[in-house]
Amino acid sequence: MWGYGTVVPLNGIGDLKVVPTYMHDRDLTISVSGVIIDSSPGASITRVSQQRKGNLIVIVVRKGFRLGKPTTGRFSINVTVPDGVDAVAYKTPTDVLWHR
Repeated sequence: MWGYGTVVPLNGIGDLKVVPTYMHDRDLTISVSGVIIDSSPGASITRVSQQRKGNLIVIVVRKGFRLGKPTTGRFSINVTVPDGVDAVAYKTPTDVLWHR
């Protein structure tokens, strides 16, 4: 596999689910899952990451190719949302998936 892969745009993700979970004595957790929409043989998720940028957390999904290895292209990430974070976005601060 080469590098970390190419960033998947928001319109390249299908079956997107954003589910907040509130628990007593813990920070809020947002579960984000989906599948990449790509007809290329061997396309798969190479990395799912999150980074805090001020008062929001940005999620980035990258794809690459694994020839000969069947994959579903599905991803899932749990994001802990501490006090001071007002939103969870995808790739850019303008593509907000969840906000308080």
